[in-house]
Amino acid sequence: MHTLLRLLLALLLPSVAQGATVFSETFEGSCDTILSRSYSQSYGGFPCTGGAMSIVTSPVFAGSQSLRLNYLGTEEQGLAGGFADFMWSGTTADLWLTFYNRMASGFKTGADPYFNDGGRSVGTKGLYTFMYSPAKNQWNGWSMNYLYGGRQLAMGAQGIKDAHNNSGVLVPYDSEWMQQNVQPYQQPLDQWVCYEVHIRLNTPGQANGLYEQYATNMTAGTGTILTARHSNREFLDSTTSGQMPSDAQWKMSRIFRQNGYGSMYYDNISATTTRIGCSDTPPASDSTPPARPNGLTAQ
Repeated sequence: MHTLLRLLLALLLPSVAQGATVFSETFEGSCDTILSRSYSQSYGGFPCTGGAMSIVTSPVFAGSQSLRLNYLGTEEQGLAGGFADFMWSGTTADLWLTFYNRMASGFKTGADPYFNDGGRSVGTKGLYTFMYSPAKNQWNGWSMNYLYGGRQLAMGAQGIKDAHNNSGVLVPYDSEWMQQNVQPYQQPLDQWVCYEVHIRLNTPGQANGLYEQYATNMTAGTGTILTARHSNREFLDSTTSGQMPSDAQWKMSRIFRQNGYGSMYYDNISATTTRIGCSDTPPASDSTPPARPNGLTAQ
């Protein structure tokens, strides 16, 4: 990015502190090096076959490479669209997930009339975040989605204790769309957008959990906006024996290609314990080798 644009963004963005980094992926390095950082992949040809999930040199937000997800419009259900999993070096109950996303011209999200599939596709998935409970050896995933043919990013929170349906009715342990409820942001095509997703799991037995989302158009150089805030939430149970165990913490990222048509790009994905803000310099990564998970069956 140009020096002037970086200076303008620094003036516009809130002051934030550097936190502990539990995961950072810049998609830089050789194919084998990038592949070695992911412990599991499927179907997508990740990362260097030139297929559905591959490293490219243009467009990039920072550095010399980014990851392209090529959606074919046929990845309706399950894992058929391909995925790549990244185990973190640590865990956290208070997560700041920062990543950079770009949709190519003509990109269509799930449930767009283009698909003519009766609404089965619902939304476009691209990035999952998993929490893990050691007590029950249980994984639960939350998925980022562009819903109903639009380009507003929403979080699908899966299996949470105080889940509500689209009508606001409490449906315990179901899934809930954490939609943009503050300042809706329709992501423009052919521009890099920085998303900051903050998820603070609740203290067991208390309704003090928080989900919030920020968007910053890095290409246009505009300011950060708060798009969503869902507060006073009880995501977890009060005990480790509950259906959504109280000891669960964030532990893993999954890049997941499902439901869409066209090319989408990711760059500089990081998970930290405090807010780091948006810039073209990724946080320093913890080099501790992650352990492989057991019993990961989340969809």
